[in-house]
Amino acid sequence: MAQKKDNRKGLLGLLTILGLGGLGLALSRKKPSGYGASISLQILDAVTGEPVPKNSPALVVEGGSYIARFTVTNLSTRLGAGVEAYLTIELVGAAGLGPIAFPAPFTALFLAGQAVSWDITFLVPDGTGGTPGAIAITVYAPTGASLASVSEVLTIQSAAITYAATITPIHVL
Repeated sequence: MAQKKDNRKGLLGLLTILGLGGLGLALSRKKPSGYGASISLQILDAVTGEPVPKNSPALVVEGGSYIARFTVTNLSTRLGAGVEAYLTIELVGAAGLGPIAFPAPFTALFLAGQAVSWDITFLVPDGTGGTPGAIAITVYAPTGASLASVSEVLTIQSAAITYAATITPIHVL
């Protein structure tokens, strides 16, 4: 009978060690870590503040002023928990064969899970009516890896010409 009791204790000890080993293995497995971000973009008319007509692609007018409204959310984690991160944001644009001017890429500190929004005003260059265009925003990790990007294709309409003339009489002495 003593032999049977010792076998049970041995078996119980082995199961306890295996159970703790399994727990240790589960705890030691890497939790997801790394940089991450998401981004959304909306194009607004700078005069009215209303979204531009978006019938895929967005409709803008040459010489017009617009706002790129975008929100970047930090999704970076370390061991499964959100962490702060310095993320770099780059805006680029093209209208016809030329660029749309945007500020230089910039870096911002984001707290864990933080979403930050920006309104960046831009002009569609005059003389680009009838050509395609696009705007793209990319978020980069401190390592230089691209984390998220969004783009919007543009249809650029020609600006309407307003025909008018003023006749000023000439006074002859």
